Amino acid sequence: MTNGERFLSRISSSRYGADPAWTAAEFSRLVSPVIGQSAAGDLNRLYSTREAEKKDKSHPLLKLGYIAAFFLGEYDDTSMPLDKEDWEEIRNTLEDVSGEIELNTLTELMGELVARGLLNNQEPG
Repeated sequence: MTNGERFLSRISSSRYGADPAWTAAEFSRLVSPVIGQSAAGDLNRLYSTREAEKKDKSHPLLKLGYIAAFFLGEYDDTSMPLDKEDWEEIRNTLEDVSGEIELNTLTELMGELVARGLLNNQEPG
């Protein structure tokens, strides 16, 4: 089981999914090496706010897990649904940290966005 899969498994369970401190710390631990501490914190706060605003408490946390999987190179289109807004957050995050992350990593992640038609505000494909 990969780190991303472990994170998804735990946030799916009510025991961990209900603990915002654990979710924030684990998300940061996983994605900070890729996108930096600040960007990881921003994404966590955004999806934690969305979680608090929705009746289905696990849905935004699962999306946070899918986003972590994307940054870790473990994303699976068939089992990890993200909507246009989520992809825009990923794109915006990469644009914000583009001068701070490793060039090969940035190229690989942006290539994934290009393959999905997401760099020119197109619908995900």
